[in-house]
Amino acid sequence: MSKGIRRFESSRFRQEEFDNIPSGIFFYASCLQKVGDTYYNKHRMFDFHNHYTNWIQAGSDFSGLINAMDMVGVEKVAICGLPTIPLDGHYAIDTKTDSNLLGQYEKLSDDYKRRIFPFVCGINPENPMAVRYVKNLLSIYPSSIFGIGEVLCRHDTMSMKIFGKEIPPNTPTMLELSDLATEYGLPILLHSNVAKSGDVEPVYLAEIEELLAHNRETKIVWAHCGISKDINNIPLSLLLDTLEQMFLKYKNLYVDLSWRVFDYYIENNEEEWSQLIEKYPERFLLGTDHTGKWEEYSATVHRYDILNDLLSERSRNMVKNENAEMIIPNSVKV
Repeated sequence: MSKGIRRFESSRFRQEEFDNIPSGIFFYASCLQKVGDTYYNKHRMFDFHNHYTNWIQAGSDFSGLINAMDMVGVEKVAICGLPTIPLDGHYAIDTKTDSNLLGQYEKLSDDYKRRIFPFVCGINPENPMAVRYVKNLLSIYPSSIFGIGEVLCRHDTMSMKIFGKEIPPNTPTMLELSDLATEYGLPILLHSNVAKSGDVEPVYLAEIEELLAHNRETKIVWAHCGISKDINNIPLSLLLDTLEQMFLKYKNLYVDLSWRVFDYYIENNEEEWSQLIEKYPERFLLGTDHTGKWEEYSATVHRYDILNDLLSERSRNMVKNENAEMIIPNSVKV
């Protein structure tokens, strides 16, 4: 039900104000309410990939996000900050993004908390202190952390701006972080490109495999299926085949379909993706990957409509909601 209708129904009119309102308005509102309720109950969504801030720690607030979710039928969201702050023309890791997010989360009403699931992301994936940092956050906010990530490993030019190099996902720190995630029952949302710009083969696949094989109890969500801003030369058929082979080898691998993988590979190819999803419906998640602004939130959610309509009801429910609830601990709250 839209926010506008809720306000309309809850307003207290004087009798003469009711008498002056055309009956068609009430009929329209009633029909819209019924259509909205039916659509949202059938197609409720868990947005698995969202950011509370952008790269310079600017953003909106939770009320704005919830309003955007309500307008388009998104029931729950997994959200993190972005672990960067501008510094001398580059970026530095900013761990405050986590404490800011968690501090704001703990002020929320219980109704909001049932719908929002914070992840922590202020992590340098090759710094040994990163694991201690996450442990410390877990001790301070024991009931407010539901995942680790988005951890930024290989990430186009952003890696150079943040770290001065690309960091692979199989560093000793990442392997230790994987063990920590399993200890606490948390998933890891990982951004690590499957290739470099211009590559037509997934040249970095072995790095992802080492992380997945290190601890097969750790649920790894590979953001954007390894695709990124500068990664668009791998043939669609090879990307789909690579994902299928990875699903067969690693039961702890999941992928989200947000951002550039949709732009470059899914849009106009929904039929091919639906065939793979029907074979492995438990491995896919949807996300908006918005960064602190919600004006385009509805449009981002709706661009999955064609793909969702091609899926069976069982697969659609898994991709849109059930997989996220299975991966994120204690997320079945609504």
